[in-house]
Amino acid sequence: MSEEQYTIDHNEQFNYVILKRNNFASKEIFQSSTNKSIELLKQHRSDKLIIDDTKVRFVTPENQEWILDHFSNTGYAQGLRFLAVVKPQSLIGEYTVNKIFEQAPIRTTTPIEVRFFSLMDEAEAWMREM
Repeated sequence: MSEEQYTIDHNEQFNYVILKRNNFASKEIFQSSTNKSIELLKQHRSDKLIIDDTKVRFVTPENQEWILDHFSNTGYAQGLRFLAVVKPQSLIGEYTVNKIFEQAPIRTTTPIEVRFFSLMDEAEAWMREM
């Protein structure tokens, strides 16, 4: 699946989904791309997702709230158990992504194992181990 602002792929050999965001995304694009990645996860009966936010400049407060209130519960209900996040290169982007996951233990009760990586290769290596 490919759109101008994101791509979603499935690694068949190791059965994980990759959501790669290409820049700032509107509320609709951000949420739609995330939901599509969860749909693909369910379709392939995978429990592993990589979100590559390397090129993301920031995540809006509204999308931060949506991730905490919607994504973790929906993802878990659809089978998500392992989440690798490739951190943004921009400092503001990294700050906003970190902010989401700092709040996650307080705001969510889903036992999704989340790990952060600086490089996509590192995230994929972890997924291959799972």
